[in-house]
Amino acid sequence: MLFPNIVLFLLADIKEWLNLKVSILRLVMQLHTSSVGEVLGQAFLALLQGITEWLPISSSGHLALAEHFIGLNEGLAFTTAVHLGTLMAVFVYFGEDIVELARAFLTANFKSKEGKLLVALVVATIPAGVVGVVFEKYFESVFSNLFLVSLGFGVSALALFIAANKHKLATQARANEQGFPPSLSKALFVGVAQAVAIFPGVSRSGITIASALLLGMKEKHALKFSFLMAVPVILGANALTLSKVALTPTLALATLIAFVVGLGAIHAMFSLNLVSKRNLILFGLYSSALSLISFLASLVVKS
Repeated sequence: MLFPNIVLFLLADIKEWLNLKVSILRLVMQLHTSSVGEVLGQAFLALLQGITEWLPISSSGHLALAEHFIGLNEGLAFTTAVHLGTLMAVFVYFGEDIVELARAFLTANFKSKEGKLLVALVVATIPAGVVGVVFEKYFESVFSNLFLVSLGFGVSALALFIAANKHKLATQARANEQGFPPSLSKALFVGVAQAVAIFPGVSRSGITIASALLLGMKEKHALKFSFLMAVPVILGANALTLSKVALTPTLALATLIAFVVGLGAIHAMFSLNLVSKRNLILFGLYSSALSLISFLASLVVKS
């Protein structure tokens, strides 16, 4: 009986291998039947989303400009998919931290370091949740308004310039920082900044990192807190549409691109010290330039 069992086992393995090959072939064929322009357009927007979601330069503002200047707007399903990709990047990069936060929640251990961080993140999420609920019906029209996008870029630039200007004082405060996570009052302050970033052109990472630095957080702590804050906000903003999205091959490719590029962007923020005074000024200048471009584009649209 041993030989027939081995044969059956091998046949089962071959069947699974063939099924995998068929699935891959179907995926390739579906990608092939999609227009080259569609695939390239979605790949470009996914690349843009992956970079700008975590660098302090506003992903929503860049996507609005991409829609205006080159006509790229892939709709709600695409937006949800690429946000899922960038969110996955946070889960991978901060996997150990997220597991510890989950453990603190499940054991109700809110006095531990992880428990205190979890409470701070919850407090920081509240302002964005309130603003999101109140202004939800206005988002679609607001995000296509280039004048408001230009104001958003301007707000981002201002926050970055202020953080850079106060960098020396903030550095002295960080030297005396009383540990991490932040107090609830500091978490709420950064949370209010995040709520402002719901509007287009305002960089969520930029304004929250700048706020955290001004409050005296160390650079690595400001980055970590800002990125972890994004998890409930992105989940909340996309939860209703996530279940309705059919993950087509092109959307799967866009999600993968956003994930890989987003993961690289997060790593770059830490490893390249992109929140130094010099880099904050450079990001501020870049946002200022985009603010001017958006404003001029809004005048052309009106005319």
